[in-house]
Amino acid sequence: MGLTIGLLWGLCAWLCIAKRDKNNSKAEKIGIAWGIFFGFFAICGVLGDILHSTLLQATCVLLSVGILCVVAFFFALYRLRKCKTQIWGTYVTYQIHRGNKGYRSYFPVFRYSFGGKEYQRQTHESYSLKKINKKFAYGQLYPIWINENAPEAFITKKSLPAANIMALFAGIMMLMIYCMVLITEVFG
Repeated sequence: MGLTIGLLWGLCAWLCIAKRDKNNSKAEKIGIAWGIFFGFFAICGVLGDILHSTLLQATCVLLSVGILCVVAFFFALYRLRKCKTQIWGTYVTYQIHRGNKGYRSYFPVFRYSFGGKEYQRQTHESYSLKKINKKFAYGQLYPIWINENAPEAFITKKSLPAANIMALFAGIMMLMIYCMVLITEVFG
């Protein structure tokens, strides 16, 4: 298991570094930072499998996913706090993101103006197809909240989704389990 997850983290590291935006220094630094993050856990997974180290495998699986879950929660909280300027946006369509086992997420796309500039962007909030079709109608205006400092970032609701709260709890649980593995391996 550690080898498979380690190889997946290695692929993520390679994608973050190879596909970083070289025209945007901030985005390039973020891509490199994520690449290093995933690379560290990739090494832990591969070495953990080779050395049969429970601690390295737990670092690869539990610590990495726990951190990502907690980061996802705080990223959603950050967006909620930063996107505080309400404007009106026209619902245009949705983007489909396919996961494994046929799971799909739908992300609404809106067209809006701010500061004399037109935007057509997708939000980071996902919906089920049923919910997105119930909540939004093509060509209709809806309130959206943007970040004035980065108007391309916006949210469609001023509340924290339950999935983000569940991700926080899942992340905390994984970190607690990792701590138990760490204590067992070091002191046991």
